[in-house]
Amino acid sequence: MPSDASWQNARMWRMRAAETRAIADEMKAPQPKAMMLRIADEYDRLAEWAEKNSISWWDKKRNASNAG
Repeated sequence: MPSDASWQNARMWRMRAAETRAIADEMKAPQPKAMMLRIADEYDRLAEWAEKNSISWWDKKRNASNAG
């Protein structure tokens, strides 16, 4: 299972999308292939969310030092 912060890692989601598309490319049956491609699209959406909502390491450190 991913660490608590890894779900916010856009690169990880992009890699999963690419892997899922590679698996779909090998599939012959149209319905499962379409399902895999939809899953890949959702991984891309997660990556976009992560990019928009991530806080850089430096900002996290600065915010923590200001809080206490």
